[in-house]
Amino acid sequence: MNNKRVLVMWLLVLGLLLFACQKTNIAEERARRAEKSTGDIKIAAVGSWSHEHSESKTFNGIEMAVDEINNAGGVPPGRKFLLIKIDDKGTIDGSLLAAENLSMDPDIVAAIGHTFSFTTAPCAESYAEKGLLLVSPVARNPELLERNNKLIIDIQVKSDLAAKYLAEFARDRKYNKVVICYVNDDYGTRFATEFEKAAVAYGIKVSDSVPYWMEDTDSFYSLGAKWKNFEFNALLYAGHHQVLGDFIAKMRKSGIQQPILTDSDFTPASITESGGHLDNVVTTLYFDPEPERRIAKEFIKAYQDKYGFPPNHYAANGYEAVKLLADGIKKAGSTAPAKVAAALHDIKDWPGLSGGYSIGKDGGVVGKPVYLVEHRDGKLIKLDVKKK
Repeated sequence: MNNKRVLVMWLLVLGLLLFACQKTNIAEERARRAEKSTGDIKIAAVGSWSHEHSESKTFNGIEMAVDEINNAGGVPPGRKFLLIKIDDKGTIDGSLLAAENLSMDPDIVAAIGHTFSFTTAPCAESYAEKGLLLVSPVARNPELLERNNKLIIDIQVKSDLAAKYLAEFARDRKYNKVVICYVNDDYGTRFATEFEKAAVAYGIKVSDSVPYWMEDTDSFYSLGAKWKNFEFNALLYAGHHQVLGDFIAKMRKSGIQQPILTDSDFTPASITESGGHLDNVVTTLYFDPEPERRIAKEFIKAYQDKYGFPPNHYAANGYEAVKLLADGIKKAGSTAPAKVAAALHDIKDWPGLSGGYSIGKDGGVVGKPVYLVEHRDGKLIKLDVKKK
């Protein structure tokens, strides 16, 4: 009996060692296969695709770009993309499981995803360990690019810059006293902190800074009642778009009429929930609302014809992620992830939908336009464009 137990134990140990070796060698095997392959280029689109939200439109852009490239003959010299769609359920556990499963396929050379910063960050190291290129169209957390990960390209403008742009806008409008409401998570805390740093540099006083929890939006009423007694010129909302409309409506009902500055997306739901109180709200946009570039106009028309509604910036980023990946493969002359990543890190003045941008040494975008728009009389008025 003891001998049997010892045998079972050693078999388990051997199995674990073999699995560890498989994980270690998968990166080398992926690179080797990529160098030899001449057929379809296998890529994965991984994200929260089964739930209806703004970020899920990223897949539409990915799908559209893949179709365009394949219909035009593929990536030179005529290799087509084979797109694998993987749903990560929009949770950390689901994302980690999806990342582990897809990255164990040595024929997949790149993953495009995930749909949220909090699901992208924990998966990035898993991809890097297994030699898989990650192109992120959505993640905004600057910490993602602070890990010296050479196998990640992130084409979304980071939240730190957006916070600075809104502080610059407040300075230019002479909003010298502001209050802040931020969601109590990594995004909200960092955004509020970066805004406050810039505000101090610009001579703007932050009179109050208050967190909220996603489950407790009733606190917006008490916050509005509190701020009625404050003297301030504008308020910053550093929160998620799911409750943006509710926040605006409750502020206005509380008697707060000062301008609201935000980096949060306006969705049909948030517009409805705002109760018609959109005037005097200034927000950032990452896709030109009034495009002059021919490729942007063509993209909008083709997207609307295909899906029946206009694209948001997540769809535009998904589209750009695939196009950028194709150019990286062409430039590298290979689908080996490390070679494609190196080629992408050397991209300069790439022709994006809203304007040219480059990829920095950390894998993030440099020079991608950010638009500031104000809601007036039911219309979006483009105020400014920033490029850094």
